[in-house]
Amino acid sequence: MAGDKNAALTSATPKLSEWSFIGPFIAPDGKNPLDEVHPVEKEPNQIELTKKYNDGKLAWATKPKWKDGVVYNELPDTANGASYLYRTIEVASARPLPASFGSDDGIKVWLNGKLVLTDNAARGAAPDQNKVDLQLPGGDE
Repeated sequence: MAGDKNAALTSATPKLSEWSFIGPFIAPDGKNPLDEVHPVEKEPNQIELTKKYNDGKLAWATKPKWKDGVVYNELPDTANGASYLYRTIEVASARPLPASFGSDDGIKVWLNGKLVLTDNAARGAAPDQNKVDLQLPGGDE
């Protein structure tokens, strides 16, 4: 199988996992959820899609139908709530990957545990509201 994996990575196209989602995590006392460090943020290099939070009330859900560049209204519209999306990106060798994001209000983006984008916006979600070049190392990240 290792040969098949390496052959698949010779393409210039990154291999993207399906999106996974969890939330909302509620900020206490009406605080901005973007300013809070929720449990998922405490372990950004150790994301476990089988892990549950808030006494088992919040669990990761895979979203196989979600496509890039499309706004989905499936995220909870909860005041002072933060939701998280997760995916892996696999490339054969280190390279930048232009990425764009949209969010309903603020957004944070991490790559391998490093915060690469923060925008404390007040807005409705739309495609391409924030753009960043993700500096991808080679392999499964």
